[in-house]
Amino acid sequence: MILLLLRKQNMISCKEFEALIQSFLSFVTEMDIEIKNQDGTLKNFTVNEMHCIDCIGKTENPNVTKLAKALNITRGGISRLIKKLQNKGAVKIYTNKSNKKEIYYYLTPTGEEVFVAHERLHRMCHKQDANFLKQFSQEELAHGINFMRKYIAHTKQQIQK
Repeated sequence: MILLLLRKQNMISCKEFEALIQSFLSFVTEMDIEIKNQDGTLKNFTVNEMHCIDCIGKTENPNVTKLAKALNITRGGISRLIKKLQNKGAVKIYTNKSNKKEIYYYLTPTGEEVFVAHERLHRMCHKQDANFLKQFSQEELAHGINFMRKYIAHTKQQIQK
């Protein structure tokens, strides 16, 4: 959206606009290929599934309510994700002896492998981003961050209308 606006206001040229779009699409494709080719661990998991596994791995006594809140997904959405993860052998269910009604989740060895591979992928992305950001001064970064904050606030305001 923002790129379209910048183009319409002639703030970037048509060539720059096309280059930015092409670059973004290439990046998304490249990241998808990177995820799939890493060591094969993540190839059968969607981004949502990986983030759910990550959340289960980092949450004490993870249940539907905690996961839904942490991932900003409905409880029904979490239930569907968990079902898929169970079918892929990444997650299992357990109940607490003191409360048999409450269902909790834990990662299987497969889930643990995905958890570790996902963490490794995030570390790699953060390292690449940090190297990229080194080329900018603190002032340039501050202006960029200020712009993004204002644009996010603007977008949220538009959604609420």
